[in-house]
Amino acid sequence: MDHGSWSVTIMAVVTELPAVVLNLYVVLPNIACLHRLSPSSFLVVFLCLADALSMMNQLVINATHLINGHLEYNKELCQAHAFMATLASLVSVSLCTGLTLLRYRSIVMKREIAWHFAPVYAASAFALFSLILSLPFMLGTADTTYGMHPSNMVCTIFWFKSYHRDTLILSLICAAVLSVPLFLTAYAYLAIYMEVSRVFEEAKDLQTHFESWNDLPDPSQDSNRNESAVLNVPPIEKPLCAAGVTSAIQELQRRQTRDDIKKQMNLLYQSIAIVALMVGGWAPYFAVGVMEVLTATPAPVAVEVAADMFIVANSILNPIVVLVYDLDVRGNTGRCFYWLLGRVGKK
Repeated sequence: MDHGSWSVTIMAVVTELPAVVLNLYVVLPNIACLHRLSPSSFLVVFLCLADALSMMNQLVINATHLINGHLEYNKELCQAHAFMATLASLVSVSLCTGLTLLRYRSIVMKREIAWHFAPVYAASAFALFSLILSLPFMLGTADTTYGMHPSNMVCTIFWFKSYHRDTLILSLICAAVLSVPLFLTAYAYLAIYMEVSRVFEEAKDLQTHFESWNDLPDPSQDSNRNESAVLNVPPIEKPLCAAGVTSAIQELQRRQTRDDIKKQMNLLYQSIAIVALMVGGWAPYFAVGVMEVLTATPAPVAVEVAADMFIVANSILNPIVVLVYDLDVRGNTGRCFYWLLGRVGKK
């Protein structure tokens, strides 16, 4: 390898390793708790799993380059890497689309989301893309469909060999999968933003109405005061105990409502951040892939390396966003981490 290849390969390993570690840090503690997670948290955990598999494929390739000191790689092994990396990437993007669909259905369409929606959606995406991506192996055209790209950083579909029918079909399918979240999430989240803004405005108006209502004098107290003045009878007061219990119940209900709203808003922020990162991370690669399909020529190595690094950055930032906003996932991860620290401390 020349100096430039060494630099690019080292940069790839240094960035892909934390991406793998961070995503597995989210996935492993939550695998045993999937049945207790909300549908959105379920999709997020499997999104991190897909990103971890994709980054592990790239990490193995680039670490092998560093160990061997050259860029040659086994063709059959590269095709296996290409299948797994492309499958993980398509599943990851599909799960981002699923998060958007889930938020749109629950907030805008006001439909209750059943828990089985998340596992059925994730399993369907995995099964569908596994079948589609395995067709070149079944048809004996894997050599013209999968392989090492000119950047020598990743094994994936030969986008620039669009003159082969199978490669063109797979390229169009991948482009369709990527274009859905890239172009339709803007509409979905605009509708979500408008609905959330409307609800907050109504809640604000309602709170203002109740505050103004509470400032008005109580007519019953005036009536009691007038009657007691005439009859020389002390005014009737409500039992303090009952009033205190009622006030405590109302305060608990308000706190529960605030906690529920905060949790739902955190999940909404998480979904928006993950989808925004996905769009930012995959848009350059999408543009490069479309250019290669249309021109049937590979993109410049520097451009391809830059597009790949955007995807790596997306895979690094995704688990950080999850740990910041998803309280359930963060709680499971924290408990597992402290348990491991306790076991190490005892030894």
